[in-house]
Amino acid sequence: MLATAFIWKVVGKRPSLFSFLKAAGVRLPDGVGEQRKITDGGAESLLSKYAAKFAGRAPVFWEETVTSELVQSRLVGDVDQTVLDLAVEPDAKWEALREEGHLDEFLTAVRDRLGDTPNTDNPALWVKGLVERLALTEAFVGYGEPEDFPFADRVPPTRYRENHLNLVRRWLRDANCRGAWDRWVVEAEEHLNLASWAKGKKGACYGFPHLVTQRWHDAVQSLVYSAESPDKFVSHVAEVSPDIQREVEFTKASAAPADSWDTLAGFTRFVAATEKAKQAAGDASSSAECLRVYLEFAAEVDQAHLRLKGQAQEWDLVDLARIIDRTYAAYANQLNQTFFTAFTSTETAEIPGLPFVTDQMEAHVWSLPSPCSSIPSSVFKRAINSGSPFPTLTAGSNSPAPKAFSSPHPATSDLPITCLKNHSN
Repeated sequence: MLATAFIWKVVGKRPSLFSFLKAAGVRLPDGVGEQRKITDGGAESLLSKYAAKFAGRAPVFWEETVTSELVQSRLVGDVDQTVLDLAVEPDAKWEALREEGHLDEFLTAVRDRLGDTPNTDNPALWVKGLVERLALTEAFVGYGEPEDFPFADRVPPTRYRENHLNLVRRWLRDANCRGAWDRWVVEAEEHLNLASWAKGKKGACYGFPHLVTQRWHDAVQSLVYSAESPDKFVSHVAEVSPDIQREVEFTKASAAPADSWDTLAGFTRFVAATEKAKQAAGDASSSAECLRVYLEFAAEVDQAHLRLKGQAQEWDLVDLARIIDRTYAAYANQLNQTFFTAFTSTETAEIPGLPFVTDQMEAHVWSLPSPCSSIPSSVFKRAINSGSPFPTLTAGSNSPAPKAFSSPHPATSDLPITCLKNHSN
């Protein structure tokens, strides 16, 4: 039996996969260099694997130009995310990529994005080497690419640096994978320490914990020293606030941060809010306006004062805690002075929107069956002597305060006891 074979030709020639796809209308790169990236390797080339995997896709799938970056991203997926996953479980992820036939494509994609990568088949050593290079590159760029950088020979060429920064900062923000970075970089810090080199230099990087801690101590000292010059304090705090907030952005995903940038960021917001509140208190022309100012800024100033004071004590920031108290006192003194000046200049004890404290006590405390058993008189004395806000009158009681008393009139719930005492007289 005789059989006749047909020679398949495209435009009169035996086609390559590249020419066949091009004749079929697939968009392919024009540059020879880009063409070689996807065709080198024959049956193992990127283009061969890509065509085999996606041959059944609809025509719309093939409308995008088939570049090496596109092929790698669709074969391997999100390359940066794969790096993060590999760092979390090096052996398991490495083996999975090998079994799927994508390990070579992944490594090629990483080289295309980052330049040279660790030359090893050991997953743990590969990740360790990559983390070191990422951290060093971020430090080098973050401190202005100085000529005296101790590890300049380990920094990639300029064209790859932006991709290094993007990967590091994505990793630091990723709550699911941040723990892996923290573990790997601790190992790197055993022989990569830039603290002495970076001391006194302007710049910032977020991957090396020892540099983050060094900047944190510098930031605390800067805030404390600036408070010694009241005329420059507020402007200095506003100036450093964006840098501190950026530190927060890159530390909040860490499960165990070594420093509390949150406290410093809260402090900068507190100073700004207190300055606004003090200005508003000074501009108030009546006792009712003072009440409005107090309630408007209660969360940003009064509550923040107590919260930040506790955080500062927790981190042993004694000097900062004193500044927090002084900052709050400046506002409270301004508010009280304006309030009593306005209050004593009127012929009536009534304040619009504010009921007498005597009426509130009669309705919610003295009318109870046994008020003294629920609220000891010592609590009232202690609250009055300390000038605490009205709701804290029950704070020292061993038994729960009556519900009605624990939720007083909204207008009086945050008013200083000093105001209420004078008002009741």
